[in-house]
Amino acid sequence: MADREQVIREGFFFVFSEEKYDGGYLHYFADVIAGGLGSLGAPVYTNAEGSAFARRAIEPRMPCTWVFVITEFNETSDWMAQIEAFAGRRKVVLCGSDTATFLAGPGSIPCLVAHASKSIVVPGKRTPWAFGLSAARVERCGTPGAFEARRPVVLRNFRPSFSQSVRNALDLALLPHLEKHFKIDRSVGDDHFDRLRGCVACAAWGGDFATNLARNPALAEVPHIREQLRGVSFRSDPAVARWDSWRFWESLACGCLTLHIDLEKYGCLLPEMPVGWKHYIPVDLAEPRATVERLMDERARWPEISEAGRAWALQHYTPGPTAERFLAIARRL
Repeated sequence: MADREQVIREGFFFVFSEEKYDGGYLHYFADVIAGGLGSLGAPVYTNAEGSAFARRAIEPRMPCTWVFVITEFNETSDWMAQIEAFAGRRKVVLCGSDTATFLAGPGSIPCLVAHASKSIVVPGKRTPWAFGLSAARVERCGTPGAFEARRPVVLRNFRPSFSQSVRNALDLALLPHLEKHFKIDRSVGDDHFDRLRGCVACAAWGGDFATNLARNPALAEVPHIREQLRGVSFRSDPAVARWDSWRFWESLACGCLTLHIDLEKYGCLLPEMPVGWKHYIPVDLAEPRATVERLMDERARWPEISEAGRAWALQHYTPGPTAERFLAIARRL
């Protein structure tokens, strides 16, 4: 294992194939790590315009850790091949794409992936990762007030988007039971964080289901499906293929009771897993009414769950601890 101080001193180079940097949105998950590494005193370089970090030309012989950033716009097998052939010494792939469920990493190079699932096994050296909380987002979340002052409201203010079958299922199956006890706030506006700090609970669910299309002979030979599912196996079918989101982390950091699918039951993977009914409210898709009934039975524990969820998110998924986790991976390269 490489010396910690040497790895920090040599620095980290974040490579963006688009040569543009969008730390507040498209490259948010990279921004969390880069911010934490900078706070450790590590030089952080990029090849991208608009970066808050030092921009410089790519020189493969630099003795740094190379971080190749993958989004839904560059998750191609050609780009994976270029990464594998790149001459840099220490290389890692960082993938936060919403559509990279079946993306095979480049050879033996570690590939840190959001939306990781033990239900779908994909070739490559994949490691679960998370969106987490940037310093800017923690600041926007602020410090929650007394839980008792919160309004009996569940915030459900998603903007419509593509491929949200998990969200749609819970909207249909769970919200009718929640509406018996809470007002559901569906409005979309610029006061999102104020409402998070003032509501009892937040619907943080989202994502998509996936099924093994290769089991259909008519689809198994379609070129792009055959290529996509090469080497992939399903341990459950259908499976939850995408589930991580800003909303999950914002809700926790704002001290809401955070409702999401039961991450453990549905195979969702994080480097540090939360515990259902301790850090968040886990929804059983098979028993939505029972989930709400238990939630109401445990009303006395709501402040405790709120506080524990916020503490867990800040302890494990802010830039400092995220950078330490990333540094441990870099030292093994």
